[in-house]
Amino acid sequence: MRIRRALAFPYRPAAGQCRPDCVIIRVDTDDGLTGWGEAYGADGMAALTCRAFDTLIAPRCIGQEVGEDIGLAQTIGAILHALGGSGPVAFALAGLDVALWDLAGKRRGQPVHALLGAKRAVTLASAVRLDYASLAAGSEPPWTQATLAGHAGLYLAGATLSQLQAARRAFPGAALMLQPPRPWRADAFMTRAAALRELALAWVEDPLWPLGDHTAQAALRARAGLRLAGGQLCLSRADAWRQMDAGAIDVLQISPTRLGGLSAAIGLAQHARSAGVDIAPLALGEGPGYLACLHLATALAPEALVCVHAPGASPALCGPAAAPGGNGARAPETPGLGADPDPDLLEAGQQRFHEAVA
Repeated sequence: MRIRRALAFPYRPAAGQCRPDCVIIRVDTDDGLTGWGEAYGADGMAALTCRAFDTLIAPRCIGQEVGEDIGLAQTIGAILHALGGSGPVAFALAGLDVALWDLAGKRRGQPVHALLGAKRAVTLASAVRLDYASLAAGSEPPWTQATLAGHAGLYLAGATLSQLQAARRAFPGAALMLQPPRPWRADAFMTRAAALRELALAWVEDPLWPLGDHTAQAALRARAGLRLAGGQLCLSRADAWRQMDAGAIDVLQISPTRLGGLSAAIGLAQHARSAGVDIAPLALGEGPGYLACLHLATALAPEALVCVHAPGASPALCGPAAAPGGNGARAPETPGLGADPDPDLLEAGQQRFHEAVA
């Protein structure tokens, strides 16, 4: 089968979904199949990622054979190598790669996790992400007992030390993960290390400034006595490998929407295993990227704690399959990623995005 059309759509979730903007990728083939992918679009990147896809990637897709080969994104990535291993081009390529895996599963009549070697889907333990940075001054923390129901932990973004301590008092038995409000210099981090150790955190994410000094972070990890996580802020797949090889992290955070898509995530997960590094898939959307994370975890890290957003009041873009409930997360058993974006929700998300940036 050959690609006849490749499109990118900026998408803004409905109010109350607590999820960032993203880019939805659609790839149509000449035999009537459609593959769906998702690319990173948070932090103001959605418009740039769409433009990169439309101008640099989609023209190179048209007419390409994609029968049994899922390597087209890597082939195009090699051509565009000078444009960097992270940023809009890399994100757009990641979205294409996810769409190609969806196509491969649909063509073979198998769910993606089966293509990766899993015999069946399993229920995955999950940690729900809550964003303190979005809180108004003086407002209550964004968690309740109901928030944690059915989840194994809380992934707290932007929480201060006092907010962490309050969360630990409220949930003494839960796994707590910290994404700091900002990275610290080494001496500032060490002044907080003892208090953080008392909270028995599952990990602290990317704590050291400047980012990218993996040797310094490895030394900090040894001194602080805390489990550190990283990966999603790496500048390339090779940078993530170096971070693991340097002993800078205990946990590799993987998102198929960023560094190389699902294909790269598979390689990173396998290397993490060999390096003795745990894996934490970041399933932080409501569309194809979320589903890709579930398939990855099912096949390569069924014991992993998958990070998800709290369910919103509005339907998820890919329906109930992309809406984590109170009993963990589970990859669909239907072919491909298992669920396509709802066309009406996709159109509404595009409209919200364009109205917001107009």
